[in-house]
Amino acid sequence: MPILLLKSLHLVSVIIWAAALIVLPRVFAQHAGVTDAGARAALVRLERQLHLLMNIGAVLAIAFGVAQIGATGWSQYEHQGWMHAKLTLVVLVIAYHGWCSLTVRAFRLDRNSRSVRSFAILREVPLALLAAIILLVIVKPF
Repeated sequence: MPILLLKSLHLVSVIIWAAALIVLPRVFAQHAGVTDAGARAALVRLERQLHLLMNIGAVLAIAFGVAQIGATGWSQYEHQGWMHAKLTLVVLVIAYHGWCSLTVRAFRLDRNSRSVRSFAILREVPLALLAAIILLVIVKPF
């Protein structure tokens, strides 16, 4: 597969993944403050749909990213610090993804213990990580 096609598919997948990672914690914040059973059920459905989208985006982004590295060869990146930093941040994004998955399950089982305020703080994490990754990829500072 041509490298430009891999890059394009990787970018589209990252956008899908990032969108879900950004929106889902905002839904968590709403859900944490809702007491109406009907509204809670609707939010559980929305969380499940966003979780599916997040998983699809993540799998595709990682697959196309690995395919890009495979197509160009790791030797091209092994001495580029920006790539090591990017991959470290990607591991943190994956960890955040895991936290979102656990939170979707907690809400589905009606076992959430976090407050609206804690979600307001945690929902900014993916924005910071994604902004740092984009800067590293575009600027390649080291």
